[in-house]
Amino acid sequence: MASSDEILPPSAVAPVISECILQLLREYVLMPFLDLREANPQARLWTMLRDRLTPKIVRATIKPHRTLEHPHVHHEELWTSRVQLQMKVGGAKVTDIIVFRADRPVTLTCYDTGPADVVAKVCPEDVEAAIEIKAAPSWNRKDRRSFADDIEKLHELRTKAAPHLCCFFVLLDKSLSVPGATSSRLSDGSWRTTLLERGFEMSLSPSLSCVEAWDLESGDPPIPRVEYWSKRRPVVGQG
Repeated sequence: MASSDEILPPSAVAPVISECILQLLREYVLMPFLDLREANPQARLWTMLRDRLTPKIVRATIKPHRTLEHPHVHHEELWTSRVQLQMKVGGAKVTDIIVFRADRPVTLTCYDTGPADVVAKVCPEDVEAAIEIKAAPSWNRKDRRSFADDIEKLHELRTKAAPHLCCFFVLLDKSLSVPGATSSRLSDGSWRTTLLERGFEMSLSPSLSCVEAWDLESGDPPIPRVEYWSKRRPVVGQG
């Protein structure tokens, strides 16, 4: 087992995240009504990652939000948790969970309104992993689009801003049959059609630019499964 001071290399960090996601899905199958709102499984995964990833904290440096008339001076060495909620990676929208790199100090930006008032936006080069979690019914068309939106956002982030990034999508599908409940409106996996229409393709093995997507396969009980989604490459000569 890794010591609390040992830095896990990138090749070892991704499997730890996958293991935590798998545990999250198994817990949902056992007790689907334990966490009622989407923020709860986000917090649960955040807690597991904080417990299992090493190191737990990383060095940080502060830069001013505005270079002119910045009123703050940070005198001491700064530390921040490696796993954070609700941050913006580069120019992207808010990401549910991020994992900072541990091989160098990360750069945080501070507003001039207070010495601890840190901006949500962080540098893509400082982030090692990005995770989006949805707990919503796939029967709802709007929610189906939001699943595809999250995967597309992660894919664009990895291909355009941070090619080193490990990207994960987790779906707790509220339209999935669960123990102790029956329904005529059950998930059929059709949310994947939206991804296919947007030029994505699915594989059962990872590739350099893929998003690792986890959900539950319908069954008694439902079974966790993982797929890898990436954009189809255009065929040379077409168009």
